Amino acid sequence: MMLIPTELKASSIHGLGIYTLVPLTKGMHIWTLNPEFERLLNEDEVKTWPQFQQDFVYKYTYPHPQNAKLLILEVDNGRFMNHSLTPNTDFSSIYDGYARADIPAGTELTCNYNEFHPGFEMTP
Repeated sequence: MMLIPTELKASSIHGLGIYTLVPLTKGMHIWTLNPEFERLLNEDEVKTWPQFQQDFVYKYTYPHPQNAKLLILEVDNGRFMNHSLTPNTDFSSIYDGYARADIPAGTELTCNYNEFHPGFEMTP
């Protein structure tokens, strides 16, 4: 769940991106995993859904760090954070995200998906 105000806009990286509406300072707490806010989906159940619903789920989810049968679906703008090998956020703690540097308002937020989705590979 995002802890800062954001908006979605076109991204030069891919499709839509999430942009901060306020300046961020290095180390600022910007996201937290909140099971009461995020949707936790059972992967076995998802596999029984129609293909178009599965496609959506697998596009926007990632594995829960402690329960391999659960997928995390963010319901806010956080699900539009694009991948970067040189991200401006730090999600290495898995349950929380922080600004890696001072980030001006209006900047697209990026993260390295491998920090919370081990083995992640970009698809064409």
